[in-house]
Amino acid sequence: SGDNKHTILKVAEKVGLRKGKVVEGFELERMSEKELEENIDEITIFARVAPEQKLRIVKAYQTKGYLVAMTGDGINDAPALRAAEIGIAMGKRGTEVAKEASDMVLLDDNFATIVKAVKEGRRIFDNIKKSIVYLLSTAIAEIIFIATTLFAKLPLPFKPTHILWLNLVTEGVPAISLAFEKEEADVMQRKPRKKEEPLMENILTDTILLGVLMGLLTFLPYIFLINNYLLARTIAFNTLVFLELFNLFNCRSLREPLHKIGFFSNRMAIFTVLLTIFLQTTILFFPSIFGLDRITFSQFLTSIAISSLILLFYELKKSLKIELR
Repeated sequence: SGDNKHTILKVAEKVGLRKGKVVEGFELERMSEKELEENIDEITIFARVAPEQKLRIVKAYQTKGYLVAMTGDGINDAPALRAAEIGIAMGKRGTEVAKEASDMVLLDDNFATIVKAVKEGRRIFDNIKKSIVYLLSTAIAEIIFIATTLFAKLPLPFKPTHILWLNLVTEGVPAISLAFEKEEADVMQRKPRKKEEPLMENILTDTILLGVLMGLLTFLPYIFLINNYLLARTIAFNTLVFLELFNLFNCRSLREPLHKIGFFSNRMAIFTVLLTIFLQTTILFFPSIFGLDRITFSQFLTSIAISSLILLFYELKKSLKIELR
């Protein structure tokens, strides 16, 4: 800060900033770039710093590999705001130059809003990953199932209309509901992600595993009933639809079991699942239109029971905190 050393110390004490070295602008002026980089981890407060010194501080942190957030409101803060990974300007008392140089503008000038923004950003990022796992794992399941039938030299299980139904109705619509998932309890206790961390970090193995298991679970009733091809196709189709719906609940949290996040905490997910069940049940009442067979209620329940295994498996994995890499 450009403010007085004693003023900043009082503020630091109130916000619980860790104790460390206090360096004033005139001391910083005497430091070389190397000395600043060597000592920057021990320095908690920079007081009475000039605009060009703020820029030096930002660059010193970046040289050490840190991601830097910078707040400011004056014209002299603009260079440092621009150089930081995220510059945050004050919306009410901030100058236009500072706002233009920043990535974020606090319209209410309340620093607590930064915390809310970080929480919302982490929630959105989590939900993007959940959607990716859901969409990719269901796509892998379809590929595994069809590929397995080809390798086994069995008749192709699905028509193009079936694939279209799976992609539009049981994948597309439920996937949208994951955007409405609330933030998880530990979202603000996690360490910041590294800048170079891949989007699929820690979720690729789970995605493939879920996809392979769903594909094999679909194949089981198909090969068991293959002597009645039309019935086998219908049961496999219905099984895969419900596998994808159960998988939606898997993907509502990739870390916590369903009972911890709350089954009804995402009403949009419940609505899309019920809508999909209604649509799926409707086409089973008119099977000839989709090239399917009429099935009994017990067969319908059996396919749902097989599908539920994917939810039981992943819930057990999350409950036991089994991490796959």
